[in-house]
Amino acid sequence: MFVLPENQKQQLNPLFSRDLPSRVILWAYLQSRVPGITYVDDPSNPTFCVVVLEFHHISFVGWTTDPFDLAGAITEVLVEEQYLDIVWEESFPFPKPALKFSDSFKRLEFFQLNEKVFQETKRSAIGKGIPSPVDSSNFDWCESKSEHLLAFEIKENFLRNSFGILLTEEGKYVCDASAIFIGDGENSRYGDIQIVTRKEYRRQGYGLKVAGLLIEEMRARGISPVWSCHKDNVASEGIAKRLGFEEGREFEMLCIDARPPFLKYWEKIMDQWGVTYESKDAAVAFLRSEYQLPRQVAHWLVMAYINVKSRA
Repeated sequence: MFVLPENQKQQLNPLFSRDLPSRVILWAYLQSRVPGITYVDDPSNPTFCVVVLEFHHISFVGWTTDPFDLAGAITEVLVEEQYLDIVWEESFPFPKPALKFSDSFKRLEFFQLNEKVFQETKRSAIGKGIPSPVDSSNFDWCESKSEHLLAFEIKENFLRNSFGILLTEEGKYVCDASAIFIGDGENSRYGDIQIVTRKEYRRQGYGLKVAGLLIEEMRARGISPVWSCHKDNVASEGIAKRLGFEEGREFEMLCIDARPPFLKYWEKIMDQWGVTYESKDAAVAFLRSEYQLPRQVAHWLVMAYINVKSRA
């Protein structure tokens, strides 16, 4: 497998189904809104590929030829990437690759919004919290900040390629929602919604209000809203349905963790230390001082740890 140069990503469009699960984030990558890397069989004329996004290492398989050695291709990619979360659907025209998966889980995705239900829910949420657009002055308030930084690396990239709304109550942060991934489909522009509510404010209607405001803003910008969540995330699915999202589509994520044992050793150390994205610089300094690791090695270990942990 070869790494495809960034300026040749347009060659990948024919390799993906128009109805691929989680396609909004894939479109965002293909349209250079979020970072990632693509491995192909032939850079001059690819017939299959594996796209790996920096965000949780979400990965997509694309093809024009069938059959092909999917297991072999993924094994080659794992040499460089260490772990993958592969978007999978049973309708794919080939079986799951014969590999040992460390985990798998189901996700739901909603594209259809019932307008009558949405308007009724929006009216019922009036008066809860004070909304503000997410900008450089309040970005650090957002509890979704870690996810935004994983997706976009720096807040300036998030503000350039995405947008969001946060709610406050008596000057305190309550929740935020964002169109975290925006991608242009064949006939429309879509945005994948992300919402986070501080624990003490949950189940009080704030999430419904901020999501409703975000959906209105998305529509004003010509963006169709998309809601996705883990199948076992009952709260998120409940908010989606109360907003009017219906006919959810189920698909699977196949997780492969091929990290060598020494990385598991460092993972235990960082578990004990409680490393988060916000504390990454301190964690790098700790590893350098306590274990005499080179800066680049310490930084790589910390970011790999954060990325794996935030998938859960």
